[in-house]
Amino acid sequence: MHFPFKEFGEKVDVFHSDLLTKLHVGINILAPDSTILFASSTMEQWHADQCPLRGKKCFQVYHQRSQPYENCPSLRALREGKPCRENIPWIKDGKIAGWLEVHSFPHFDESGKVNAVVECVRNITAESQRYEDDLIQTANVLVVKLDSQGNVLFVNRAFETLTGYTNADLVGKNWFETLIPKNRYPEVWREFNRAKAGEFSMHYENPIQTKSGEERFISWNNRPHHTVDGAVAGTISFGIDITDHKRLETNLAEIERRYEHLVRATRGFIFTVFVSNGHPTHTVYYPGMAEVTGYSQAECEADSDLWLRMVKKEDQPIVLNQIQQILGGMEPQPIEHQIVHKDGSPRWIRNTSIPNRNALGTLISYDGLIVDITQLKKTELELKAARNAAEAANQSKSAFLAAISHEIRTPMNGIIGMGGLLLQTELTPEQRDFVETMRNSGEGLLNIINEVLDFSKIEAGKFRLELTDFDLHTAIATPIDLLAGNAHDKGLDLAAVIEPGVPTHVHGDPGRLWQILNNLIGNAVKFADSGEVVLTVSLEKQDAAETILRFEVRDTGIGISDANLERLFQPFSQLNSSTTRKFGGTGLGLVISKQLVEMMGGHLEVRSVPGKGAAFSFTAHFGRVSGALPFSETLAPLNLHGLRLLVVDDHEGFRNALSRQLESIGAITTVSASVPEALKLLEQSKEASPGFNLALIDLIMPVMDGLSLVEFLKKHPLWTSMPVILMLPVTHRHLAREMEQKGVAACVVKPPKIQVLHDAIQTVLHHASLSTGAAETDRPPSARDATPPPARLPLQGARVLVAEDNIINQKVLLNQLGKLGCSADAVANGLEAIEAQNRRYDAILMDCQMPELDGYEATTEIRRKNLGKPRVPIIALTAHTLEGDRERCLLAGMDDYLSKPIRLDTLQKTLARWISSK
Repeated sequence: MHFPFKEFGEKVDVFHSDLLTKLHVGINILAPDSTILFASSTMEQWHADQCPLRGKKCFQVYHQRSQPYENCPSLRALREGKPCRENIPWIKDGKIAGWLEVHSFPHFDESGKVNAVVECVRNITAESQRYEDDLIQTANVLVVKLDSQGNVLFVNRAFETLTGYTNADLVGKNWFETLIPKNRYPEVWREFNRAKAGEFSMHYENPIQTKSGEERFISWNNRPHHTVDGAVAGTISFGIDITDHKRLETNLAEIERRYEHLVRATRGFIFTVFVSNGHPTHTVYYPGMAEVTGYSQAECEADSDLWLRMVKKEDQPIVLNQIQQILGGMEPQPIEHQIVHKDGSPRWIRNTSIPNRNALGTLISYDGLIVDITQLKKTELELKAARNAAEAANQSKSAFLAAISHEIRTPMNGIIGMGGLLLQTELTPEQRDFVETMRNSGEGLLNIINEVLDFSKIEAGKFRLELTDFDLHTAIATPIDLLAGNAHDKGLDLAAVIEPGVPTHVHGDPGRLWQILNNLIGNAVKFADSGEVVLTVSLEKQDAAETILRFEVRDTGIGISDANLERLFQPFSQLNSSTTRKFGGTGLGLVISKQLVEMMGGHLEVRSVPGKGAAFSFTAHFGRVSGALPFSETLAPLNLHGLRLLVVDDHEGFRNALSRQLESIGAITTVSASVPEALKLLEQSKEASPGFNLALIDLIMPVMDGLSLVEFLKKHPLWTSMPVILMLPVTHRHLAREMEQKGVAACVVKPPKIQVLHDAIQTVLHHASLSTGAAETDRPPSARDATPPPARLPLQGARVLVAEDNIINQKVLLNQLGKLGCSADAVANGLEAIEAQNRRYDAILMDCQMPELDGYEATTEIRRKNLGKPRVPIIALTAHTLEGDRERCLLAGMDDYLSKPIRLDTLQKTLARWISSK
């Protein structure tokens, strides 16, 4: 059955025809062979050059083709029997005049066969053009259209944004002359000609110059664009800015080059092992392998087992274990092992492997870095040999120092011990002076020995601090007391100031703190000819566990130049190293002090102005002692609240220090630098009410001394009743009675301790008989310069055995024991000591170094023989002072330890500790 096109055409009346025309919709009816059976007026208007349309084939009308167009929607509707839609070009006069949207609907006869197709056609030329323009302008890619001569026809907005050129700036201008760098012109022209020849250039890269002169790299896809007749009209290019990518590529290439250079510089190479399903598949080696192994990359990659065969057999388990760790998901540690070079020589390498995992955590490969450390291993062996040699030399040095210490300390014990005993006898002043000189020289030599040994122990790393709770103020006062005489002999005032907040007790090493202070104060006294030396102690910081204190020793001496400051802490260095130098010493004192301070967690520093003195200061860390109060709080019971004192002393630092200490216990002080100034103050005080309650006056002052002021006061009716306390140098303490006979209420020795001074003030004001101040000032001259004998009662009648091979030391010890009231016998070696101990002694003094049988062996044998019997105390006598000596004595069965030379007071305290406790 034919499609009733006549009836259909008649039904399309004038109204519907006008409506379809206004909507730009045309109607065609096609026969099954694609012949046009009916065409609306709109269709005929669009194809006026081909009218009449009826009877023509659709592909002849739409596509101007002689054969059917496979993608023609109407032919597809006829063929497939279902509606189809397609946008097709509108060809007019041999050119594309626009675009048509064709909807094709099949029509079926009574048997269900397609007997016609109805086409609804819409002109979408304007819409298509707008869409294309919008797409090009809004795209993120660069779009450039050139004519056949390379002149710009069009650029889109993305291009304008990137380059700074607008479309108006470039249209009509030559692309190459305007935007391409001259050195890149030939290669870009070559690509342009390829596109003109009909070829496509995919991902072609070339630079362009922006309006500002910047060079940007673009990746282009170039293709030709044609006229309707097929001729090449020019090129159209789509580009992506890859400048940042190119820079990153360049940087990565540079990094890779440097990395490869670095790896080669370390005599190494890199490899990557690829992994699939938990098993290695293949390995890639990078440059540098041949230098390390002798094998090329190709050799190793061709033979997967070659690397493992290179590893020495005894090291293969280490390498295999590393591989298993990686494959098992672990992060392996670097390993060191040996390989055999291609030439047969062994090489040490360090093998570091790093796993690589994907986003799911699956191992996909691991990278390895191999570094040749053969030379490093060789150096390590050499260093180890050198270290062993150094340790052996250090042990030899320690043994030598121990021997030297023993050999020197043994005669020193005789010199110092006999000197001390001799001072206990009746001597003429000249004899006493000789003995004191001898003993002081011995003490000086002993100090040098101790410095050398301390320095050696510190350098050898064998020095240890002995930590204990101790009275800080005793540790501070001891060096002041010991050096007071030397200071007075040089016309110096010596003082100590303890600032508020400093605790009474701390946890640390009191002996080493004393050593530091003694060294610094001793140096200050040594290098000052006039003025004063002042020690100031202040609290730097304190928390629940730790106390940090600052110590400063300031003097008014010769000072130190900047050039000499650099050599100050160098061992065995004197600021004046000539043989005619004024000041002696080893140059080790400051070095040892600095090292001790650092062991205490602090830092020693110095400030100095040549000719005006120096100030040495250091911090030290101490443990905090539970219940320890600040020193200022312990002075509360010594309250002198409201007491008005006149302090007269010519040294500013000393009088200010003394004034601050007195004010800390409540006194009101007025200071004066001389007798004339004191008289003026006294004159001015006539009008004051009340005036001064007491005067504290230094004996030794220029122009008029303190005694002259006392005599003046005693003759003046206003001040004759005012009590006066006179401060005497340590060397003038014997004048105390004479001064009191001349009207002085009391005397104290400089520098006075605050407790002693308080007691003296209380004695004067209340006429109380407190022993502290009097005992210090009333000692007779005969006892002043000698070592005071210790209390003898606890040791009276004690029996002591002395085991000592040196006859002189036997004499010293027997005499010292006699002074202590002991009954003593002496033997010359360990064998005699074993036999003699059967006579039941209260204690044994056992020398460690003796012939035939030394003290260690003798002690061990005595302990063995007396097992189960009452234990007799055995006290070691040794000239060794190196680390481990005390421990060795105790390990041998000894109970205590005395280092030579042995002082009488130390001997008494040690024996009393063991004998009185029986």
